[in-house]
Amino acid sequence: MRIFGKTSIKDIEKMKRKKDVEGLIKAVETADQLVSSHAETILLLLIAESRDAEDVETLIKIYNGCKHSVERLSASGKTEGAYGRLLAVMYGAAKEGLEKIRKK
Repeated sequence: MRIFGKTSIKDIEKMKRKKDVEGLIKAVETADQLVSSHAETILLLLIAESRDAEDVETLIKIYNGCKHSVERLSASGKTEGAYGRLLAVMYGAAKEGLEKIRKK
């Protein structure tokens, strides 16, 4: 549940069920380390599940969302921080998943 505009673990779980990639990426960027870490874990799980299920649509959504966030963070000079690195890692993982599916 959101309390005063903050994202909670319950919100993250709801996003997971809905495969709300945009919401999860935004949650990774939040200042709350617990929420950020949980959102990162959920996104990495979605990448693995999508790769294994050959769910290209979800992988593309994660890839494009992470790419957009990495570019935005880069433009604002925030790529040195943990969030920029985290998004870059997820961007790479999504890209790797798509490449594995394309090779089949």
